[in-house]
Amino acid sequence: MSEYSTTIHATASAGTDALRNQSPVVLANSMRAVLLNRNRTLGIGCWNVRTFLDPGTQNLTARSLYQYNVDVCCLSEVRIPNSGSLEIKILGANSHFSLYHSGPRDFSVRHGVANALSKQANRALLAWEPVTERMSYVRLKGHSKSISIVSVYAPTSAAEQHGKETFYLQLQALVERLSRRDLLIVAGAWNSRTERGDSTNSHLIGRFGLGCRCENGERLLNFAYQNLLFVTNMGFQHRHKHLLTWYSNDGHTAS
Repeated sequence: MSEYSTTIHATASAGTDALRNQSPVVLANSMRAVLLNRNRTLGIGCWNVRTFLDPGTQNLTARSLYQYNVDVCCLSEVRIPNSGSLEIKILGANSHFSLYHSGPRDFSVRHGVANALSKQANRALLAWEPVTERMSYVRLKGHSKSISIVSVYAPTSAAEQHGKETFYLQLQALVERLSRRDLLIVAGAWNSRTERGDSTNSHLIGRFGLGCRCENGERLLNFAYQNLLFVTNMGFQHRHKHLLTWYSNDGHTAS
């Protein structure tokens, strides 16, 4: 992809700078980035794929995104080491998805997130940054405003407290340095339950949550409150399986 250049994004902010590793930011040539098509709905989603190392899984995922008209998908637990990009062709269709992944720098196969972009979304790409093995973001060129989309994979409830605190501190640090003029979307596997909303928190979550709120759910709601965000999948009535992003191998546990 010769139209991209790599640079280092330096950051500085009291209290959080120690948590921010300098990350390469792949910037698209602004002369080639085109506006998103305002006459076409931009489909955005998230998917915990549990692993994305197998080319077969990559092809099946890309085909599913293509069939459901998803333009940007925040993938979690991709397990691809280091950071980079690749093109996934869709068999039987004259199209492809561009995958921008961010994984552990030690080449271990754990965690990992990615942003999968359709041809339309990739043409509008202004920037991509692999922040950590648990978060990355892309910025797309819109008409009235650009769109910053952050892909996340939050620690599970069983993770150490330090890991959970570090994740949200890093995420907050990232959000604070994104353009305030952009439309901000943060999506992925949060490994949390927020329960149903009520009159006290209707500005944060809707009435269609599942289960009882857990500690991770409290962290998620605090993050949403701090950044004026709304937990969208709780705002609409869906089948239960569409409110969940992760299932255990035996199918008995989900979150």
